[in-house]
Amino acid sequence: YTMPQVDRAVRHTGRGIECSNQPLTHILEFGTLSRLTGDPIYEEVALNALYALYHHRSSIGLYGNHIDVMTGRWTAQDSGIGAGVDSYLEYLVKGALLVQRPELMAIFNDGRRAIDKHLRRNDWYLWVSMHKGQVTLPVFQSLEAYWPGVLSLIGDISAGMKSMHNYHQVWKQYGFTPEFYNIAQGQVGTNRE
Repeated sequence: YTMPQVDRAVRHTGRGIECSNQPLTHILEFGTLSRLTGDPIYEEVALNALYALYHHRSSIGLYGNHIDVMTGRWTAQDSGIGAGVDSYLEYLVKGALLVQRPELMAIFNDGRRAIDKHLRRNDWYLWVSMHKGQVTLPVFQSLEAYWPGVLSLIGDISAGMKSMHNYHQVWKQYGFTPEFYNIAQGQVGTNRE
């Protein structure tokens, strides 16, 4: 189910597993579509998917990477700001601005508090268990490079600059940001060039 089903028909893909960012990838498009057509249904459906995911966050406020949309069970319980979760966080902020819904920024701020408490280490954002906050992968992913921009967009220039500094150090080391960079080892993750 890679997109909200506006007509309530179920388009079966053979599985109900989706990454956490799916509900938010549609808020900008569906919010715009509702405004262009004058029909609020598109935005409402996208928001319902977002709210459902929000209500499935862990008790410490983190989201896993993949969820079974039929059962609400998290099938990948690593939490981070990179692949699978990146658009969720980014589009909460952009969606709040575009569709003028302050509750989206409130949801982002809830997530940000949990991220800062459990993922942030020396201005790096590690992957952790969504339920306990224990580090599972001490890596930087190239898909996390949006984060300093989001922090700047919400006015936290200092945190954005600190994060950007770390990412820039990796870029200077390799001339690009590798898909996976092992922070603890200070090198590209094995077989992840």
